[in-house]
Amino acid sequence: VLQADDARSASMAERSNAAALALGKLLCHRHAHLEAAGSGAPLTSLWLSHLPLKNADEEEAQAALTCLVSVLEREGTVNKTLPLGPSLPLALGVMGTAASKEGTGAALAAQMGRLLLGWQAAH
Repeated sequence: VLQADDARSASMAERSNAAALALGKLLCHRHAHLEAAGSGAPLTSLWLSHLPLKNADEEEAQAALTCLVSVLEREGTVNKTLPLGPSLPLALGVMGTAASKEGTGAALAAQMGRLLLGWQAAH
């Protein structure tokens, strides 16, 4: 669904959002396993390319961003380096875009900000 030519069209928005959210949950809970199988990086890039969710309700959009923050926090803790390797710039772009949206919510935006400040202090 996410790789279809019309994945970003209005007629596919609901399906694409659902697929991106499902992929995010998979990455959130199985990122290490996917990395070990060699699937982590391509799936992460695909997922990030659909974030923040467009035309999604606030709950879905926040759930997707919560998955992103969870992956970033865990990867940064496990690897003691900046997380996601070559996908990090894409993740930072998502976070920057999402932080400025009212629907992100103050608590989630603050969590993303703390994450960025922690990376800045550590690196």
